[in-house]
Amino acid sequence: MILFPVLLGIACAVLVNGLADNLMREEILPLSAAIAPRCSYCDSPRKALDLSAVVSSLFFSGRCLRCGAPRPFRDLFVEAVLWAGFPAIWLAGKTAANDFFIGALILSAFILFSIVDFEHRLVLVEAVGLVSLLLILDGWIVGAETLARILAGGLTGFAVFLFLFLLGKGLAMAFRLGGGTEPLGFGDVILATLVGFVTGWPAVLLAIFVSIFLGGIVGGILLVISLIRKRPVNTATMAYGPYLLIAGLLVYFYGGPFLGGIMNLLSVN
Repeated sequence: MILFPVLLGIACAVLVNGLADNLMREEILPLSAAIAPRCSYCDSPRKALDLSAVVSSLFFSGRCLRCGAPRPFRDLFVEAVLWAGFPAIWLAGKTAANDFFIGALILSAFILFSIVDFEHRLVLVEAVGLVSLLLILDGWIVGAETLARILAGGLTGFAVFLFLFLLGKGLAMAFRLGGGTEPLGFGDVILATLVGFVTGWPAVLLAIFVSIFLGGIVGGILLVISLIRKRPVNTATMAYGPYLLIAGLLVYFYGGPFLGGIMNLLSVN
């Protein structure tokens, strides 16, 4: 049975890379073209034997079969995560169809949203809304308690990051940051809401803390690089969304035991 998540991971990896290549294009593509990965050099849809980055690397030196250009590392990274991630979800005990497909959806969607935010500094609002709706629907099917936890998590994520967004705008105006620079964009508020739906209450608080921790580490590294290169600090920017999404994944898949330990400590008289 482990073959099923492996094959599904391969298919979803190709799909995620294809959507990442095509969703930000200005022209409207037919569905078959919109989900097919493209070469970033010749801008042509990849051939059937070239769809998988791993297969391409093993048998074709990782080069485009049309123009011979090298494959970007991102394609390999996505496939490595999903090829390993789907079987890991299965082996972690989420073999029930509902649990497995929700876990697979969350992992695939979060990787896609991270890529788009990192590469284009944009949030796929419609796609985020669709995933959020599916999560709420799943919570409604499971039961009222689960639905309440999901909604409370989403509301908390939205409220906390809306506050941070408004605070950031105020600080940007106060310190006159150039070029319209703001610590957070409203897209981060949308992603925080999604992370809240995924993790639920109270795990969303842990996800927010982990995202701030990860973002602080990366932000500090970027600040040091800016100082070394003698660039103005107020022009140094970073896409915060990927770290928020990574935190959401970590808490969704691994946060249960950690939160359980905290709740046990708090319940000790």
